[in-house]
Amino acid sequence: MISNKEITDFFKEKDIHLSGNISVLPVFNLQTEKYYFIVWSSDNLEKETKLFLIDKTSGSLQLLQSAAVRLVPSYSKPSTLDALEKKTGTTGIAVWKPCRLSYSPFYPFWKIVEDNKVLFIDANNKLYSENEISKETPG
Repeated sequence: MISNKEITDFFKEKDIHLSGNISVLPVFNLQTEKYYFIVWSSDNLEKETKLFLIDKTSGSLQLLQSAAVRLVPSYSKPSTLDALEKKTGTTGIAVWKPCRLSYSPFYPFWKIVEDNKVLFIDANNKLYSENEISKETPG
């Protein structure tokens, strides 16, 4: 996947300075069928969190997007996912595609398979079927 050293070296090369600890969440893009990484670091002095989307599919790291936010999205596993992982013995993964659950790659959701059914879980612990996330939302 990606190591903290790779990220630290990449940020130094790009002259990006982070004062807080770096956290990383691998996210599987359901459209491209490739992983990207959400990297974040909270800066207590500036009272903001810096978010970065990083791609490594070409072998070297590439910065796709960045943002500075006051409220950090929750990148923790939802409790519904934890319960399903224990029940099924499988592991859920963070995923994303533009759909009714999220139009921003900074806001992934979770995927798990239970009894041959693909389920998705948002940050609010709500379960969705594959059909539900594929429906278009009224514009």
